[in-house]
Amino acid sequence: MPDQEALWQKVLDAKLRLDLAWNYLKEVTEDIRSAPKPDWEEAYLRAREGQESARVAFLDALKGFDASVRRKSMGAGG
Repeated sequence: MPDQEALWQKVLDAKLRLDLAWNYLKEVTEDIRSAPKPDWEEAYLRAREGQESARVAFLDALKGFDASVRRKSMGAGG
C-alpha cells in the first residue's frame, strides 16, 4: 500500500493535470469565436473530455489520500 506522501503526490499531480485541462478548455472556448464550427466543435469536445478525465482522476486521488488518512487516524497503520 502506498504511503501518505506518495498518495499526496498523486493528489498534487492530478490537481496539476486538472488545472492544465481546465486552462486548455478555457483557451479552446475563447478561440471558438474565430474558428469554423467543425474545427471548434471537435476541439471543444476533446478539451471537455480531457477536463472530465482529469477531474475524475483528481477525485480518485483525493479519495485515496483521504482513505489513507482515515485508516491511519483510526490506528490501522499507514
